[in-house]
Amino acid sequence: MLLEAMVLNEEMRRAILNRADRTTLEEIFINNGGITLVCHAIAAVKAGQTTREEVLRVLGSADCATVLYNNQGD
Repeated sequence: MLLEAMVLNEEMRRAILNRADRTTLEEIFINNGGITLVCHAIAAVKAGQTTREEVLRVLGSADCATVLYNNQGD
């Protein structure tokens, strides 16, 4: 199972209330120890737990395809 979860801390709460964009929210998430769904997916592909095709089917993200097919999912 792949997932992305976080504890809502004060920095993230303020960013959400200030209507921060996706990039800013993701930056805060990562800087506070969060591991993105794409990173979990890459690790699962590397561990042989799933395939690139399955990750792309489920996540359906162009960003994800770029990461997976730039030798990061090998």
